[in-house]
Amino acid sequence: MYRNNLLFLNTNNNKHNNCKGHHCYFVSLIQALGFLLAGHETTSTALCLICYAIATHTSVQDQLIKEIDQLQENNNDSISYERIMKMEYLDMVVKESLRLYPPTVM
Repeated sequence: MYRNNLLFLNTNNNKHNNCKGHHCYFVSLIQALGFLLAGHETTSTALCLICYAIATHTSVQDQLIKEIDQLQENNNDSISYERIMKMEYLDMVVKESLRLYPPTVM
């Protein structure tokens, strides 16, 4: 028995395509895995390129360290999402790195 979700969408609609039973399941599964892996690859590539940009620009690295140290002095040692979102210079560095080194080709 097939569930009615993304992976089994093609198997329930055989009259509109040329899929035969389990073949559509495997095609849909491979497409879903490709989608997930592609998202993982671009994220890891972007993080590597951001680290590269920070490592090659020591003045930017020093400014980021200052911003992190200031944030640590004002609060406890815990790091939260809200505190990271307040880091304006980090946001600028990430955006500029993504502009200079896009992880995907357009």
